[in-house]
Amino acid sequence: MRLRMDSRLEDDNPRDAARMRVLRAVGGHFTGFFITSVVMYATQGHFPFWQAIWGAVLAVQAVGAIPAGVTLLRRRHEVQAAVGAGTTPNDAASPALPARVLSPIEQEAARVRTLIEKVGGPDTTGLIAEVDGILKLTADLEVRQADLEEQTSDRERAALATAVADARARLERADLDQDRRLFERQLEVVQGREEAIVKAVRVLERLRVRREVAEHQLKQLRLDLSRGAATGLDVPELSSRLQFIRYEVDAREEVKEIGAGRA
Repeated sequence: MRLRMDSRLEDDNPRDAARMRVLRAVGGHFTGFFITSVVMYATQGHFPFWQAIWGAVLAVQAVGAIPAGVTLLRRRHEVQAAVGAGTTPNDAASPALPARVLSPIEQEAARVRTLIEKVGGPDTTGLIAEVDGILKLTADLEVRQADLEEQTSDRERAALATAVADARARLERADLDQDRRLFERQLEVVQGREEAIVKAVRVLERLRVRREVAEHQLKQLRLDLSRGAATGLDVPELSSRLQFIRYEVDAREEVKEIGAGRA
């Protein structure tokens, strides 16, 4: 049982495994000292002088291992208590993962979906499918927007401006034709990326506007449904409005523009 407990300590915490190795080293050192002392006294009738030096070293090592032993003893008691409770200290201490916070447009789409379910009707399934399509496209749009924001951040643009300046400076200092060709290629590449970032910034602004427009449309649709206007809002009109909102968050054309040739 003790071996299993020690093994569990080592598996749960690498630091505990290191503390256990320290204690085992001290134990092995002490065992060697004891056996040697017995043999020397039995054969010579006294302890040689170097035994005192060895003992002093062993004493220092043992004092240094005391904190590790105290920590492991406390950990063993925690493991024993946790085993009795059917869990482990790490399991007991692990906090619950926070739920992902929905974006405003996702919240509005979810509320519209709930209102459509309450209204009911034969076309409820199709309308809810439209809302689910909006949510899916919104998630895709959010990923694309976050990716563009990372690639076009102030830090990235500052680093790229430095790279362009460095490439130009190298090209101006180049004496050999081989170096000039290399530095010209470097300058061409970084300038191409600079142009792509300018284009990506424009696309990023469009994506933000699309999300804002779709969010306002969902809020308006939610307001109409909440006011009881569903009786005057027939299914074709509701379906067309959902399809238009879905179009607003479908930004595939904008994203394709980034990969197109230089403007």
